[in-house]
Amino acid sequence: YRHFDKAAAVLVLTILIVLAIDMVSGEIRRRIIRG
Repeated sequence: YRHFDKAAAVLVLTILIVLAIDMVSGEIRRRIIRG
């Protein structure tokens, strides 16, 4: 169970990081388009 929980936690963290990067990239694109 511990191994599964660890894998699940890593998966969730990976998804959150990807979403955060996507949001940041979106903000940068908006600023570049506006600028």
